[in-house]
Amino acid sequence: MALDMFMISPHGSVKHVRKPGIKRDCCLCPVKGGALKPTDVETVWVHVTCAWFQPEMCFASDGKMEPAVGILSIPSSNFVKICVICKQIHGSCTQCCKCSTYYHAMCASRAGCRMELHCLEKNGRQNSKMVSYCSYHRAPNPDTGLSYTNSFRGLLCKEVLSKTRRKVVLALFH
Repeated sequence: MALDMFMISPHGSVKHVRKPGIKRDCCLCPVKGGALKPTDVETVWVHVTCAWFQPEMCFASDGKMEPAVGILSIPSSNFVKICVICKQIHGSCTQCCKCSTYYHAMCASRAGCRMELHCLEKNGRQNSKMVSYCSYHRAPNPDTGLSYTNSFRGLLCKEVLSKTRRKVVLALFH
């Protein structure tokens, strides 16, 4: 039985090296390749993007972003939706936050759909929610208040300030 290998850099960081011949595909979408992470179910892998846009899923370790947990909590009805982008029933689709359009998160990302991380701070508590928009609803209504954009690790970052709450929106773009 072959073992996974790890490389340690001179700085002490550890990088996982894939075992040759082991096929890893995302169980939530038909897209091949990309940033795959293990789940809490042995031999089951997911794209980071796919996990982010499933509300039932999260990462056990925020630093390593693995394993992805909660895959067994995704409603079975999500696994029978047809993706409007790739036209396949494979894995679990996510829904536009404005309508009943379903698509795979990776398909939406590759098609240029708007995908956002909404971070709300209310009563000193941080809450975050991933939302996405179909091609029709791609441009959400902007919140009122002062806003500015800033680049953060390759993501477009928009911060909106209002009188009642602070809201940060990270929009994921290519």
